[in-house]
Amino acid sequence: MAIRTCCVCGEKNEKSRLFRFVWSNGPELDEAQVRDGRGAYCCREGKCLQNFRIRQKKWKRVFRLS
Repeated sequence: MAIRTCCVCGEKNEKSRLFRFVWSNGPELDEAQVRDGRGAYCCREGKCLQNFRIRQKKWKRVFRLS
């Protein structure tokens, strides 16, 4: 059981209960959670998902962009 942290609210949860995003000219949903690259995890709740998409300044830190 892999535990990951939501990058929006900080809540820890099982990997299978979170959405995974990878960077490719913007965050893209990795539904199978197998794509290469740094992943960012987000709760499946509408509030966290909406805040993830809105807070673009946070993407630089989350995806470790230079």
